[in-house]
Amino acid sequence: MVGMLPLLGSNPSVNLALQGRVFRYIDTANGSDAARRSGNRAYRTLQAAIDAGSPGDAFLVAPGQYDETVTIPPALNQIVLIGLGGRGAAFIEPSAEDAGGMVVNADDVALHNLGVAGEDATSAVALTVTGARFRATSCKFEGGLTQLALGPGTDAQITAGTHGDAGDALVEDCEFTWGTNGVILKASDYGAVTQARFRRNLFRNLSAAAFEESGGSVDIRFRDLLIEGNIFAENEGAPPTKYISLNDDNGNDGLVVGNFFQTALNGGLNLVSTALIWSANFHPAGLSTGQPS
Repeated sequence: MVGMLPLLGSNPSVNLALQGRVFRYIDTANGSDAARRSGNRAYRTLQAAIDAGSPGDAFLVAPGQYDETVTIPPALNQIVLIGLGGRGAAFIEPSAEDAGGMVVNADDVALHNLGVAGEDATSAVALTVTGARFRATSCKFEGGLTQLALGPGTDAQITAGTHGDAGDALVEDCEFTWGTNGVILKASDYGAVTQARFRRNLFRNLSAAAFEESGGSVDIRFRDLLIEGNIFAENEGAPPTKYISLNDDNGNDGLVVGNFFQTALNGGLNLVSTALIWSANFHPAGLSTGQPS
């Protein structure tokens, strides 16, 4: 279906991004993958819609739980997935133990108002992204050991064209909750996570850390990182082990600015590289300007 824009509220950037796209509808309660051939009939699963999709399509997801792990391959770039209803009313959560909700290996994928969950916090990653220029707005990520693993594929995977380099990601106005880690910046032998931006998100009920890093060379794991204007809440009434834990090496760089922390910033709750600039962050005792390390 091409043409008419669905009613998506007052977000002009989302509406503009949908102009001229082909729409594919998914409804786990009323759709049918087998019968979906033409017209406005909905798919039952997101993966069936993805498998039938083309670059540039828009996927509208009806409220409900989608019991599947969705994989977006590199060939399906420039797509938009939009959850209908309230924030997280349309959510992907597989029932298989320790299964992840979504893997994005394509470039220029955007998620809006969609929930993505991992099943149990033992090893599941709710959302894994290797594609470049990933965008997520007004989404909810929850339930896994890690809610978002962002980073490039290996050198061999990128050469083979099966994964992306994860550069230039933007995550804005999203919620990370009910798990162990919020975001892991995951470097590889290909290189670091570059130009990742996290703005105006809520991190809550994460037992270990909102931000962590792993993989790749210890010399450099991320570059040009921006963590701005986020809210860091406690874990069910107690501080997490760390809010931000990004101090593995001073080669990493970026800016942490204008964030809000529920707990006073003492006792090592934030550890950052000296090249990751800490500026004007707020906590119950006032303004935090000292570099925590």
